[in-house]
Amino acid sequence: MLSYLMMLLTEADLDKLIAEKQVNLPSITVGKQIIIYLVSFFLPPFGLGWGFKYIRFHDEKVKKVGLIAIILTIVSIILTIWISKSFMNSYSKTINSINGGMGIENLGY
Repeated sequence: MLSYLMMLLTEADLDKLIAEKQVNLPSITVGKQIIIYLVSFFLPPFGLGWGFKYIRFHDEKVKKVGLIAIILTIVSIILTIWISKSFMNSYSKTINSINGGMGIENLGY
């Protein structure tokens, strides 16, 4: 509901509501930060949800948590792609060495 309100209101209106305490900023404790960062790194797509949600707030601490969540998610995705590519290259070399350097086309099938 809060993110829906943020999309409808202008920045000045949102600042006024926050000043009047009608819109609550999320409380980001150290424990919640750790959970957000762990999820962002180890379950990459889910970190983007928290990141884009928190980066819209005007509070600098909340924005920083959102930005770090997005960065951790992107780093995790890049590492996953790199490790997967390295594993597939290693697996391919192992299969080729078992076949004596011959490709699949020379196996006689």
